[in-house]
Amino acid sequence: MLKLNIPQARNSRGFTIVELLIVIVIIGILAGLVLVAYNGVQDRSRASIAQTDLNNAKKRLVIYQARNGAYPVTYQQLIDAGMHFSKSVYEVNRSGYGNMYYCYNTVTKQFALGARTVNSAYGLVVTSTSDTKRVTGSTITGNYVCTTIGLSSTSDANAITWQGLETGTANWRDWVQS
Repeated sequence: MLKLNIPQARNSRGFTIVELLIVIVIIGILAGLVLVAYNGVQDRSRASIAQTDLNNAKKRLVIYQARNGAYPVTYQQLIDAGMHFSKSVYEVNRSGYGNMYYCYNTVTKQFALGARTVNSAYGLVVTSTSDTKRVTGSTITGNYVCTTIGLSSTSDANAITWQGLETGTANWRDWVQS
C-alpha cells in the first residue's frame, strides 16, 4: 500500500481582515480625539499669550500716560507707547475685520484694547479701568471695544480708534510691534 506524506495544516494564528479593520478604525478614532484635544490646547495657549500681551500693552499705555500726561490720541503717539504683541496668535484671515483695536474716549480720557485670537477662538478686551476680560472671539469688533469705555461705536464723535491689522489684509499696522 502506498502511503502519502501529506503535511498537516499548522495551527497558524494570524489576524483576519475584519480584525485588522477594527484595529485601524479604533486607531483613527483615537487619533481624531487627540487632534481635537491638541487644537483646544493650542487655542487656550493663544488666549493666554494674548491676555499677557494685552496686560503688558496696558502697562505700556499707563507708563505713556504717566510720562506724557495723557494716553495716546494720535497714531504716532500710539506707536511711541511701544506696545509689543505676539502677532502669530492673532487672527489675520477674517475678511472685512481687523483683529486688534485701540479705542480712546476723548471725554472720559479712557482707553480700551481688544483682540481676537486665531480662528476667533477667543476675544479679549482690557480698559484703562478694568482687567483683561475674555469674551467670545466673534464679539471683538471696533464697535464692541469702544462700547466698553462708554462710546456708542467707532464712529462716535468722541472716539479715536485704530485697528492693528488693515481690514481684509494681512498687513499689520506700525503700532502693533512684535
